[in-house]
Amino acid sequence: LGCYFGAEDDWKEEDVVQAVKDAISVGYRALDVAAIYGTEPAVGKGIKAKIADGTVTREDIFITTKLSYTDYVTEKVKPALERSLKNLDVDYIDLYLIHFPFAIIVEENAPAVLGPDTVLDQSYDHLKTWKVLEECVKEGKIRSIGISNFNSRQVQNMVDNAEIKPAVNQIEIHPYLRNEKLVQFCQARGVTITAYTPLGQPHASWAKAGWVSPLQHPVMKELAEKYKKGVGQIALRYQIQRNITLTAKSSNPKRLAENLDVFDFEMSQEDMDKISALDKNDRINLFPPAAGHKEYPFK
Repeated sequence: LGCYFGAEDDWKEEDVVQAVKDAISVGYRALDVAAIYGTEPAVGKGIKAKIADGTVTREDIFITTKLSYTDYVTEKVKPALERSLKNLDVDYIDLYLIHFPFAIIVEENAPAVLGPDTVLDQSYDHLKTWKVLEECVKEGKIRSIGISNFNSRQVQNMVDNAEIKPAVNQIEIHPYLRNEKLVQFCQARGVTITAYTPLGQPHASWAKAGWVSPLQHPVMKELAEKYKKGVGQIALRYQIQRNITLTAKSSNPKRLAENLDVFDFEMSQEDMDKISALDKNDRINLFPPAAGHKEYPFK
């Protein structure tokens, strides 16, 4: 179970640094970030502070970060990795993911955002980008490499053609989106699934009108009462029992601790099935500005 540090409009750098320190203090050892979030430097400062006070060593911490969709052209990959290493103030990345299966083009020094003016890079080739990442593994700058938001066709292409197979596919999963076919597809090929947004609570900018979080669903509340746990803990435990690793987000120390406190109980298969029945293939993250890309994964 990892802790995710994405970009928030109202987060200042010191807020992220404190959240990282709090996460490590309550027991998190896996930290998840990405170049496009803009939070790598703050995450690096938080880690460094907890190493300095003796709480952890660098080897205790598992850092995941991600290659931006603006840097998939082969000559940009290694410079992008070097920026992440510098931002995080570390010598190596534990897990480095291709963040999306589509690429975009931005002007020099322009914000790397998906929006109405996004220019799609249709020449992008996963395998060319991957080959450079394999070189980075051999150079010792990355321990493991993986992918994010890839569909089954794209995963199979990587498995069939890569020298180093993807260790992980990080995808959206929550009670309203089990993604069961893709989960089984990846697991059968030795690719670990990591769930993002496992609580089904989108950033305000992602939320659709009328969206009701699965944490408000009566079934989830009923199971929380039965197991004497929080609704969020039920949502996380559900994925753990599916052999899915997780990355969950909170800046509240109490909630951070609660999210980690999910290993002392097990739900019955009957109760697992109740949560499975909530699935309605309701995706939060559709990335509509990229819908015209040949590698858009949700077609």
